[in-house]
Amino acid sequence: MDDLLWFGSAAMHIVMLELGKLIGFGTKEAEYFNFLGMLLETVRPIPDGSCQIHLGQEDYARQVKPIEISRERLKDRDAPRTAEEYEDFRNRLGEGSWLGGSTRDDIAVNTSMLARRVNELVVRDLVEMNKMVARIHRDADVKLIFQQTDRDHPYRPLLVAFSDSSLNNVEEVVTYEVDGTTYEQTV
Repeated sequence: MDDLLWFGSAAMHIVMLELGKLIGFGTKEAEYFNFLGMLLETVRPIPDGSCQIHLGQEDYARQVKPIEISRERLKDRDAPRTAEEYEDFRNRLGEGSWLGGSTRDDIAVNTSMLARRVNELVVRDLVEMNKMVARIHRDADVKLIFQQTDRDHPYRPLLVAFSDSSLNNVEEVVTYEVDGTTYEQTV
């Protein structure tokens, strides 16, 4: 295992210390730290006496750069992409996918739709990618907030998460229904 992220109570902390003795942990951080481009912060106490965990990627989001497109290229939106534009598009797609799969589900649809264009890229697609990058920047400060749910039972974990980069190599078709319409999405 190369990355491990966990949240929990004092009892969970004791369990994780024992696990650390067994398998060994390299770097251990708590309360306020960066994990794989995500800033995690424990906020306590909030007015009702509980705590929250904030998870955001503002710094990562702000470093995503738009694709440079010359004014001349913008005149023909159906012109095929250059090799450099192709590379830039794929890089932005990867950055958008990382954000969309981590903290920014608001851009997940954009990355999915843009990914379908990779093999047929034209200038119009580069423009659409830059619109997504602008949205990433506009809402860079978005955070997921996990609220402590049960102060009366402090030994129940709030959230447990294990991550491994190979997880996203597995494709799965998810089918869901909204207002009587069935949708399929490859994840």
